[in-house]
Order: sequence, then C-alpha cells, then structure tokens
Amino acid sequence: MTKKNAILTAALVCTAIAGGASMRMQIGEKTRHAPCAPTCSERVQQTVIVTQTEAPAEPDIARLTQALRYALASGDGAIRLNGLRNILPEICAREPSALREMLADVKEHARRMELIRQIARILSVQSPSDARAWIASLPQGEEQDGALEEYCELELRGDPLAAMQTAEEAGLLGRSQEAATRLVTTWARQDWQGALDWTCENAAGSQRETILATIVFIAAQEVPPRAAEMVATRMISGVRQEEAAISVIHQWAMSDLKGAAQWAADFPAGETKQRAEREIQGLAGNLGSR
Repeated sequence: MTKKNAILTAALVCTAIAGGASMRMQIGEKTRHAPCAPTCSERVQQTVIVTQTEAPAEPDIARLTQALRYALASGDGAIRLNGLRNILPEICAREPSALREMLADVKEHARRMELIRQIARILSVQSPSDARAWIASLPQGEEQDGALEEYCELELRGDPLAAMQTAEEAGLLGRSQEAATRLVTTWARQDWQGALDWTCENAAGSQRETILATIVFIAAQEVPPRAAEMVATRMISGVRQEEAAISVIHQWAMSDLKGAAQWAADFPAGETKQRAEREIQGLAGNLGSR
C-alpha cells in the first residue's frame, strides 16, 4: 500500500466513523477528540491534518469496509469517488471475499451493477485468478454477466482470441447479443481485421449482421474502400447492409468525395442509392462552404 493510498484511506476511515459518540485521531504523540457530527469544513480540516502526518498503520478489513460503505452512501460525490478509487482497490487486493457482504447493502440496481463492474475491472488487473473466482461466486444472470464482460474486455487488450473464448465458454456470447457486440467492438477498435475474421467464422444470423455493421463503421474511418468491400461481400442484403453502406458513404465522402461518388454510382437504382447521393451532395455543400 503506497503512502498516498494509506493517507487517503485513513482520511476516509476517520470520516466514516464520525457517527460515533466521539472520534479519536492519533497524530504523532497527541490525541484529540472531535464532535460526533463534524461539519463539512471540519471534515476537510481533519483530512488535511491526517494528510500532513506520516502514513498511519494499515486499517484492518473491517474498518476499510466500514469506510467504503460510508463513502458509497455519501451524497458527497468527492467522498464517494475517493472510496471507489482508493479504498475499493485496497479491499480487492487484500480480501475480495469481504466484498460480498458489502454488495448486499447496495440495493439500488444501477449503483449495484456499477459497483460490480468496477470490482471486476479492479480484480482483473490485480489478479485474474481472483477475478474469475469472484465472478463465479456471483448469482447467475445480469450480475455475473456484467462482471464477466468487464473481465473479457480487459483480456481483449492482451489476447483477443482468448478473451472471446472465455466469453463463449461461459455462455456470455449466447446469452447477450449486446455484450457480444460490445466485446467485438472493443476488439475492432484495436484490430478491426482480426475482429472481422472472428465474426465471419463464429457469429451467425442477426448477431453477425449487427456486429459486422459495427466493424464496417470503425473500418470506414480508416480505410473506406475496404469497408465498402465488406458491405458488398460480407453482409446479407437488407436493412443493416443498407445502413452500413450509408455510414461508409458518409465517412468516405468526408475525406474523398470523388471516391464515395464513384462507389455510390454502382449502387442499384432505388432508395439506398438516392440516400447515398443526397448524403454526398450534402457533404459537398458543407465542405465547399468552409
């Protein structure tokens, strides 16, 4: 634990136990008492006093958990953020099992899911094995799937194929088309060709078309001609293909109006071709007026 984290943790712990009859803070050889309900300015002064001294001994898990509960329940955004950034990682590193009971206290669905995903991200960085064990301990369903998605997103940075295999073996890809799309989108942002190859080999039906449309959009920002080729040769005729084509036209025309116009000229007659032509004309007018 770094001196900075120890100081911040101690400051939050002192704030968290302020609801008692009195609060004792050890500062060197001196001890002083503070009122049971300090004002905001007093809390700031207490924090400053602690931060100006040497880092105190590490609080035990019970006190850290108490401090985190206080921070999460606080209406003060700064206190809550401090708890998430400084105390939560320390609990994750020292005793992940202590998080289970604390999670039970978080009743609001959105905040509970936010906290679960945050814990999964922290554990995945600190110790992948601890992260997998903690995720497995969660109730099956949205909570476990949300944590698993966070784990796989981090794994994507180092080994995309292993991350997708993890998600597939856990059943995440089959249960949630949204999660599958988000994971492949993360992959596509760092390697759209690899994401494309995986999608064409492993995805099917509407999920495949949804993911392909996302990859096409990302690729069009770098190499519009390749994205246009994907639309024409990889996607099934239909609404998603038409929308993907218009997104390519838009990206292409931003950098090369002539190239976009030449591709649009090859479209079969119909609404999609007309939309493409209007898109090009609109961008030509906007670019010409600059």
